[in-house]
Amino acid sequence: MTNVYMEMPTLGGLVTGVYARGQSIPNDRDNAAWREYLAFLEAGGTAMPFDAALEWKNNQWVQNPEKQAAFLAELKLALCNQLDAAADAARLSVVGDPLRVVEYERAATEAKAFRAAAYSGDVPISVQTAADATGQTPQEAAEDILNMNALWNAALYRIRGLRLKGKEAIRNAESEADARQAVQEAERMIRTTLPGASAPTESLA
Repeated sequence: MTNVYMEMPTLGGLVTGVYARGQSIPNDRDNAAWREYLAFLEAGGTAMPFDAALEWKNNQWVQNPEKQAAFLAELKLALCNQLDAAADAARLSVVGDPLRVVEYERAATEAKAFRAAAYSGDVPISVQTAADATGQTPQEAAEDILNMNALWNAALYRIRGLRLKGKEAIRNAESEADARQAVQEAERMIRTTLPGASAPTESLA
């Protein structure tokens, strides 16, 4: 017997209705069609999982290639946006407050100049304040600043590379399952970037 019911996507975890023979039935006990659906469930029935590519035709659910292509394109866009958001969160974990990036870069620039001068002459302010805070020598503070700068720059470049690679994998996916697997793998790889790069040392922070 043909299952005439297909689930609707939930909204915030709430069941808003069901599709029956291609028609949307709202979750409303005053609606006779909804009560019929509840009776169907109570009798042990189960609605088909939602599939945007299906349409009701000739008294059955059938695949519509155009709807499938449109759904997959929309899903890929949403997953790319999801991956962008995950990468943004990862970058924030690396650098902390985005406004501090200017401070970090200035400290690194001054530390590089101090190292280029063979750690002689006037000590740059960023280096001196780091040395005062940590009890290091100016040379040690400068090296600490540069080491951390290299660490989180490498993390940022890696996050960017994984984001771009992941989005390309999503765009090239031939199915919903492949697209979802691509974003999950990219997000997993981005998370592995964070340990060791997410806490600037006192001399840089």
